[in-house]
Amino acid sequence: MIQLFKNNNPVALLLLACIAAIPHFHAPSSLLELNIPIEHEPLGDLFQKVTNHFFEKQSIWNSILSITLILTEALALNKIITNIKLIDRPGFIPALCFVLFSSLIPVQYQSYNLLTNGCLLIVLNQITSFYKKDKPNSAILLASFTAGIIAGFSPGNLPLFLWLSAALFIMRPASLREWMLMITGFVLPYYFLIAGLYLADSLDLNILFHFKKADLTFPNFTTPFWIRSAFFFALPFLGFLYYFNNLTKMLIQARRVHTIIFLLFLVSTLIAFLRIEHAPFSFFMITIPASVLASPLFGSPKSKFLPNLLLLVVLFLCLIG
Repeated sequence: MIQLFKNNNPVALLLLACIAAIPHFHAPSSLLELNIPIEHEPLGDLFQKVTNHFFEKQSIWNSILSITLILTEALALNKIITNIKLIDRPGFIPALCFVLFSSLIPVQYQSYNLLTNGCLLIVLNQITSFYKKDKPNSAILLASFTAGIIAGFSPGNLPLFLWLSAALFIMRPASLREWMLMITGFVLPYYFLIAGLYLADSLDLNILFHFKKADLTFPNFTTPFWIRSAFFFALPFLGFLYYFNNLTKMLIQARRVHTIIFLLFLVSTLIAFLRIEHAPFSFFMITIPASVLASPLFGSPKSKFLPNLLLLVVLFLCLIG
């Protein structure tokens, strides 16, 4: 079965759609709170008002649109990985991993998490272009501005700034001017938001910059949920360790991208655990780096049995309630 994804078989696209549909037509998510807590999350609140809470309403059109967005993001991630040759002959394996990790999160409606992941893909695509550009000012500004939008959805996402700074200096010998340009792009979304709220006479800085104390009290979820979560976090680490010995065989650009993706996995995991009360919604930002890191486990050229077994195990976990 895994060969369909390795060889770019068109049937794989149909299977991806079926896997992406699991959270929308399967029961486990019905036991969870479907509305994401958005108190003190200005852009999140604004997005839900603009969309009239469309992504939180149970309807066939919502499911179709959400599945389409997940597939689009999966193929976009697949293209980024293919272009930089991060994985030898990736096929549809990165897209498969992204859809699997999204389906491991037992919620039906992703709300603005879909938009957050779309923004993160734009950031990642621009960062990968830093290496080959002599004058990457536009790429730096676009990447930092988009990362600032993600931070605008929740102040808890601000650690992304640290990752973005590290990514800039890993990908190129950046100057102080380029770093200042990155800071400018990162704060621009907040500038526009503050200006808009001020003009609308709705400005409240306590909402924009409200930081709650980290509450590491884990929500009371079922045992199957924690089993799914264990695989969600374990597979990327196992994939990283499995592929670590091959790093020296990769191109310099690919090695640097692999490093920043691992850092993104650590930062997004930190963000998720600092907002553990929002679980499982807070896990969505982890799906992109987790998918890339876990891809070598599913695309191993040395064995067909283990990737197929792993695929069946994850699919089974997506179905248990």
